[in-house]
Amino acid sequence: MSDPAAAVPRFTLLGPVRAWRGGEQVALGRPQQQVVLAALLLNPGRPVGLDTLLRAVWGEDLPSAAVSTLRGYVSRLRRALDPGAAAEGDGGGPEGTRPATGLLEWTAGGYTLRIPADRTDVGLLDAELRAAAGARTGGRPEFAEACLERALALPQGPPLAGLPGAYAERQRERLAAVLLDAEQQRAEIGLELGRHEHLVAGLERLVGQHPLRERLRELLMLALYRSGRQAEAVEVYQDVRRRLDQELGLAPGPDLRTLHTRILRADPALRREAAAPAVSVPPPVPAPAAVPEQDRPVARLLPRALGGYVDRVREREWLDGLCTDPLNPADPAAPVAPAGPAVPARLAVLAGAAGSGKTTLAVCWAHRVADRFPDGQLYADLRGFAAEGPADPGEVLLALLRALGTPDDRIPEGQGARAALYRDRLATRRLLVILDNARRPEDVTPFLPETGPALTLVCSRDELPELIVREEAAHCSVGTFTNAAAHRLLRLRLGDARALADPHASRRLVELCDRLPLALSLALARLVARPTWSVADLVEELEDERARLAALDGPGRFGVERELGLSRRQLPEPAARLLPLLAVVPGAETDGYVAAALLDRPYPVGRAALADLAGLHLATESAPGRYQFHDLVRLYCHRLADTELDAPARAAAEIRLCEYQLAATAAAVALVRPQHRPHLPPAAPAGGVPRFPAPAAALTWFRREEPTLRALVSLAADGPRLPYGCRLVENAGFLYVDTGLFHAWEQAAARALAGAEACGAAEQWPHLYSNHSLSLAWQGRFDEALRQSERAWRLADPASEATLRHRFRALRSSVLAERGQAPEEVTADLVDMVAAARELADPRLLAQSLNNLADHRSELGDPAGGLAPIEEAVGLLADRPGDPFLILCTKTYAQVLHALGRTDEALTQMRRVLALGREHGNVHAEFDYAEFVGQILHDRGERRGAREQWERALELAIEQGRPTERLRARLAGV
Repeated sequence: MSDPAAAVPRFTLLGPVRAWRGGEQVALGRPQQQVVLAALLLNPGRPVGLDTLLRAVWGEDLPSAAVSTLRGYVSRLRRALDPGAAAEGDGGGPEGTRPATGLLEWTAGGYTLRIPADRTDVGLLDAELRAAAGARTGGRPEFAEACLERALALPQGPPLAGLPGAYAERQRERLAAVLLDAEQQRAEIGLELGRHEHLVAGLERLVGQHPLRERLRELLMLALYRSGRQAEAVEVYQDVRRRLDQELGLAPGPDLRTLHTRILRADPALRREAAAPAVSVPPPVPAPAAVPEQDRPVARLLPRALGGYVDRVREREWLDGLCTDPLNPADPAAPVAPAGPAVPARLAVLAGAAGSGKTTLAVCWAHRVADRFPDGQLYADLRGFAAEGPADPGEVLLALLRALGTPDDRIPEGQGARAALYRDRLATRRLLVILDNARRPEDVTPFLPETGPALTLVCSRDELPELIVREEAAHCSVGTFTNAAAHRLLRLRLGDARALADPHASRRLVELCDRLPLALSLALARLVARPTWSVADLVEELEDERARLAALDGPGRFGVERELGLSRRQLPEPAARLLPLLAVVPGAETDGYVAAALLDRPYPVGRAALADLAGLHLATESAPGRYQFHDLVRLYCHRLADTELDAPARAAAEIRLCEYQLAATAAAVALVRPQHRPHLPPAAPAGGVPRFPAPAAALTWFRREEPTLRALVSLAADGPRLPYGCRLVENAGFLYVDTGLFHAWEQAAARALAGAEACGAAEQWPHLYSNHSLSLAWQGRFDEALRQSERAWRLADPASEATLRHRFRALRSSVLAERGQAPEEVTADLVDMVAAARELADPRLLAQSLNNLADHRSELGDPAGGLAPIEEAVGLLADRPGDPFLILCTKTYAQVLHALGRTDEALTQMRRVLALGREHGNVHAEFDYAEFVGQILHDRGERRGAREQWERALELAIEQGRPTERLRARLAGV
């Protein structure tokens, strides 16, 4: 007898919405029709009202024919899902027609899809999660872990993948949240069972996908710490703290901070012995392939698999997902294997840089899964990046047709006819086809079957986005090796004794090769051929940047520089011309504005050139619109510059870069300090400068750009472009202040001054001495700061602008006050400066002078004498909420109030300081708040709260280069 339940289709929602009856997939129609099915499947056996379905498909903006269109969808779904049931016109329902019977019915409450919950993957997911919860509550963690493994094996990509509309998006988010919570629970149980070492990779993936989810960060930190990787655990905390601050203006939660503190103290209670990894849930048996014809040969064209292959877990799991069927109809209880792409694809793209190991990965994987493709495996090198040009598609098709058993006399002439025959041969065969070194989408098109079970895997240096869009190809980027994989390769090629003899040299070899598989393989080949060499000997040779690329050349057609050159040949003209120009950029990161300045072209050209470089993996997009270059690519740029740029061309590019940075820092400081008059270049850069919507955006840009700016200043200090370096430091002064990068500021100012003094031009730069003095004072180096402030004061002769002289005098007085030198003399000087500021009629200058006086009197134990000056200062700036002086004055006001015993008012003012700082991107506010509120809490006897605030202040002080002795002493006393 047949099982009635077998006639009920099985459905998937955790991925694309699909249905199977027996071993055949059911056609479900257009996406809107699938939305109707999804709404019914998410409510199995329960009526779903007409209004609910209408809004699920169209939202609130219903078309005039919405009801009749919906009834048509329901009717077609009934015919597809339950072909044996009688079709009742429109499917029965709200217009009074006779109700239908079968799987999909109309009742008084709406449409009902009568299927058991276990016929959907969502139903299976719910059952496994409930079983896991019961097992965990009942003290059976191993069983709970197994349930969660089965649950997490179900998804085939984003839930309801490809379905349009707000309803589908809400359900997608809900189901994704359920799955994420399940992954989190699995990790928690794994840590309970001591599987920390085996959890790290998965938790790193989850943290990368959900960087602000603090519980995942806690689990990763704990797994790393228990695996003996304390420093990496601390880095995870530092990263989330920075992200929370920059993106949300928040600090990490108490649980995360507590774990961080315990890890820093190496709390022995955090330790747990490692256990064996859990037994993994086996993947389902693939769906049965079509029975091969008796005379059909099995194609075997794969190249030889390398014996020293190093497994790449992330990419291999993605590849495994390509050949996994979504359900195993023969076994309803069988779990679903994790899938790589969102949609089990018949076409997939494996993209990566030259030498990243794409071909090795694809071929070794293909050998491993050969039994899943019983009709064979095909391989063709399309030679898209070869110096001699791409392969002839007609010739490639000829070779593939022969491998498929087609006699030569039945193979037609002409590429089009051969492509049609090839597609026909693939239509019913379960084949794996690897197309290597594809350059353009059109190179791949002749080899794409229209239907059938064959899987085509394309390897390319290009991302081939057109295939992703037009052909719905799955996509995976192949990066460089992880450190662990790189070291496994060392041990495979050299043996443990040689690879582990000098761990420092082995780590450095991996770094010098950029973890690029080709570069590592070439380096290791040299060591294999030279048994008397140690790893340190090769490292010493590679440390010479001028010789590194040459040292990584191999025999014949192998070599890093040659492969980079082949990639360059495929670039559009602007991107190819940009590569040597990038040699003048001293930083590790750049953007479209810098590229446009170097090319002397509009911004869209620079942005497109970088995107073209990233498309061929010659650059990596580290953040939207910003690109980084691996060291080997950077060295290649320098090699190109040496051969393609003469001295005038290089000098012109350097000037364009300096003038761009002048214009960009001027634009940033114009928002941060509107009253400041920065240096501008003679002409605007061809590509313009970034547009900053608010001061916080300008400061965020400066934090990213500062390392490049500082390196540019250092390069300019020794040459004819010294004035550019000095102007850049002067432009960036307030940006350094408001980002708290005091140590970097001091380095840049000192380097520019050294260059100016070396060429006898120091007297031209009084502002530089002022900058240097301030950067030193912020770090607590007051003796040095006083010397530089006095130098600035002397250079500001009586002929200088009165406001400038006043500011230099204020700087000198502030440094004297911080040193505690001659308090009566300093007080008299500050009072005199208030009077002078009133005469200048500059409200900001007056507010600064009043603030300095109030702060000094409060420090001398006379807060009452400072109250009136600071209240006047705050009042002068009340209508300037974005002015950093207002934050400074408000902080001083809070200190005076606290010294007068008005603590609640002081806390109110400090909350205002924090709010203003976060609103305008001022990093001082966060430090000032943590330090001062910690003091208030300590004075109140709230020691725990004081410690939390001071620990936060200490972290910020270290990050910003502030003195830390006082904070460390306070923490030691609580």
